[in-house]
Amino acid sequence: MKRTLCLLMSGMFACVLPAATNYVDCSFTSYEGHDGSSWEKAFKTIQEGVAAASSGDVVLVAPGDYDDGGKADTISNGGLFNRVLIERKAIVLKSAAGAAKTRIIGRHDPATSDDPTYPGLGGNAIRCLCAIVNSASEKPVVEGFTFADGATDTTGNGGEYPKNCGGGILVWNTSSGAYSLNCDFVDCAITNCIALRAGGANAGTFVRCRIEDCDAFRTNSAACRYGSLYNCLIVRNGRRKPTAGAVEYIFSGVIVNCTFAGNAGQALKYYPGLVFNCLFSENGNTAQGKNDGTA
Repeated sequence: MKRTLCLLMSGMFACVLPAATNYVDCSFTSYEGHDGSSWEKAFKTIQEGVAAASSGDVVLVAPGDYDDGGKADTISNGGLFNRVLIERKAIVLKSAAGAAKTRIIGRHDPATSDDPTYPGLGGNAIRCLCAIVNSASEKPVVEGFTFADGATDTTGNGGEYPKNCGGGILVWNTSSGAYSLNCDFVDCAITNCIALRAGGANAGTFVRCRIEDCDAFRTNSAACRYGSLYNCLIVRNGRRKPTAGAVEYIFSGVIVNCTFAGNAGQALKYYPGLVFNCLFSENGNTAQGKNDGTA
């Protein structure tokens, strides 16, 4: 909710709309009369807070496990349900207490849990977060969350389909039909997320983040694909599918001051992008890619 501030400046009458804050707290037993305008009237789900926000606004989230609500994206060849969907809004989505106390929880498909090829992937899966960003002016910032247990469908097994990419996070440009770096994730964690491609995250820019215990079942980017990583920790990814590299296809992105440790497959694979001051330890030693040492 925004209040209009009007000022008389140099003989001109101008109105300014300051950024609004929408509050979210999943701990209430009743939400009757709640409009997100204060902690006392907080929304129940993060998606409600995002839907009420305009570019420039803040969505502030109380501690808790957010495993309710969400929205399906309308990306071409997409249509996966997401616990949080940000559509072309330059908002700040921020936790009040940090990633250790604030989790956005997706869902592995329970109908395929025993599938020998793609366990946990399918039409009943829920991705943690999808951001649709068609230009830098629409760039959101997401700070202080753990993204847990997200998954994708297997639709488009033979091709590049957003529906099967990014179990934890997908950042997509619907105008170009391609990935986007224009969403910043700061002080976040991604854990136990799975996908056909890019188990943890498909694109985005990550600062001081941890990606762990994620998997991709088509030998393609267990932790992250098409992203930029700064001061991140990439650990224990790819244990379900060791032939998947932890981080792959870093074309326009960069990797700076990151640590890769204990990943079952190779740490880096297909990375013509720039890599600076990184540490590699005890990663899988497969045919190509960076596995141990420094870069």
